[in-house]
Amino acid sequence: MLSAEEIRQLAMECDIDRIGITSALPYSETAVIIEARRRDGLIPPDFVGAGKDTSHFCTPSFLVTEARSVITAAMSYFIEEEADSSGPGTPRGIVARYT
Repeated sequence: MLSAEEIRQLAMECDIDRIGITSALPYSETAVIIEARRRDGLIPPDFVGAGKDTSHFCTPSFLVTEARSVITAAMSYFIEEEADSSGPGTPRGIVARYT
């Protein structure tokens, strides 16, 4: 099994910008937040997992029964672009949806 430091080193070698490692225990606080947002209509109906039991969505062992850790990796997809072409009062932009 790899250590956290070995995982971080591999991530750097793969040009991964951020890496997070946590236990595979249920995310009980997250489940409460998701349920509140669902009740408030803040989670789109087509969001992956929106129709599922939140406890399944927030419990890594439902997907991988013997999981001990969860590793999250992030890479920036930012690319250099020309200056913003929007004018005063007509801003433009795109914000990523839940992924």
